[in-house]
Amino acid sequence: MLKRLIGGYVSPYRDKQGKLVPTSVSILEKVKLGGVEQWITIRGRNKELPILLFLHGGPGSPQTGAQQKYNRDLEDHYLVVNWDQRGSGKSFSPEVTAETMGGTVC
Repeated sequence: MLKRLIGGYVSPYRDKQGKLVPTSVSILEKVKLGGVEQWITIRGRNKELPILLFLHGGPGSPQTGAQQKYNRDLEDHYLVVNWDQRGSGKSFSPEVTAETMGGTVC
């Protein structure tokens, strides 16, 4: 429950009987890109689906929560990877300064 309150939780896929869907993917993970720790979510009903990388506008404006709420139908057709780019959302860090944000995405 605490993870849900602090934003560290991505709900798993369950069937109508409440059992986990074994082919599904539902992950919130920290990755290191360009030497900076950043967060991604990966969700899809089947791990064999093609990947759709969602890049929010930025810098800033993370869409992880909105993506899961409003675009969940995409997860029936793709493995949706939602990237909180450096300096945004869960990837926010005071070490990422405005001066380092221009010109690169990682």
